[in-house]
Amino acid sequence: MATGGLNNLKVELLRILAGKNVVLFPDLGCYDKWYHKAKEFKKFCNIKVSNILELNATEDEKNKGLDLADFLIKNVL
Repeated sequence: MATGGLNNLKVELLRILAGKNVVLFPDLGCYDKWYHKAKEFKKFCNIKVSNILELNATEDEKNKGLDLADFLIKNVL
């Protein structure tokens, strides 16, 4: 599920995922913001924020702020 950005990650959206395991994949450079925002939702679901993009991105990719879809298109397709 895409949220369209951190500002769209709201309680109303995550209530439908109550009791589920949720992994968020923030755009490059946004991990810390998403990590802190995710704390608000721990009472609804088991939520984690992945840092896999941050750990594997090149400096150029980080500067461009790529997201998971960009990574998949570039590296899988």
